[in-house]
Amino acid sequence: MQVLLLVNVKRVSESSLESAEPGPVKDAVLVLIRDKNNGKFHLLREPLRLSNCIVSTDPDCDDTFELIEIRREAFVFRDSDRARTHHWFRQIRRYSRELGSWKKRRNALPNIMISTPHTRP
Repeated sequence: MQVLLLVNVKRVSESSLESAEPGPVKDAVLVLIRDKNNGKFHLLREPLRLSNCIVSTDPDCDDTFELIEIRREAFVFRDSDRARTHHWFRQIRRYSRELGSWKKRRNALPNIMISTPHTRP
């Protein structure tokens, strides 16, 4: 599976296209794509809006991180390289925390009263 992180950044001014420092983040999504055998790509699902997600790690498993889309589903991510996994985690957590006013009020902590559908075999 391939994952694309797309970030929409608000321009501070018209001349900020060449700016080294981007403005505030307006929106960010993760796009999940499956690579088929014939070289074509298939969109796995609709993009995950980071404003509706919580990103966390498990201290007992340091080579993965979890992204929970509120009221929908959870995903566990891992790269073949542990350092890249940590880099992805930091970037996705950063954008997730910048978006969503409810996270700013509650320090991005999930509400224990929100139930997410879990399917068990």
